[in-house]
Amino acid sequence: MNREETIRAAEMLGSSPAVKWIGNKLIGGRLLIQKCARCGGEDTLELPPGISGPADVPVGFDEKLFAWKRVFQIAHEECAEPTGTEDTLEDGGEAT
Repeated sequence: MNREETIRAAEMLGSSPAVKWIGNKLIGGRLLIQKCARCGGEDTLELPPGISGPADVPVGFDEKLFAWKRVFQIAHEECAEPTGTEDTLEDGGEAT
């Protein structure tokens, strides 16, 4: 993705109402997890090996990451209001 495509992708992800209740964490430096705080649904994506900075990201992975995040986001845009009993991502990992 070039800079312009990256900006458009970030704007699209940020404009969804689900951005308020979907959390992302990096677990163990290799596994990215998305979790919906409203329904408890989650999905994971394994990061390619050897990424220590933006220059190390393999060609095409940005597009894969965007598609993974967007599909999850669309699936959870209509989630019901929280009941107060949902699990959260506060059990470890690093915020992304």
